[in-house]
Amino acid sequence: MGDYAESAAKERISSSATARAISFNIEDTVTSRAAISQADVVISLIPASFHPLVGKNYGLLEKKHLLRPVMFSDEMKGLDGEARLNGLLFLNECGP
Repeated sequence: MGDYAESAAKERISSSATARAISFNIEDTVTSRAAISQADVVISLIPASFHPLVGKNYGLLEKKHLLRPVMFSDEMKGLDGEARLNGLLFLNECGP
């Protein structure tokens, strides 16, 4: 679980035996890519304007599935073909 404030990430994972809390800043490309490369799947809850960056620069490059709760934007539609070619699921509009 990554959050700008590591303490917030720790609070969210509580006592999970399988989760790890980290400080995470999507605009720090080196650290972000390193963190995402270690993940099995990426669930992005950051502002929607950053999702194309996450999809293109991290999801596709690191070959990670991406789940996001917001509407399917034109920018994300543009990544769909490449995601499918790489056997990746970019799931949009998931949630209640």
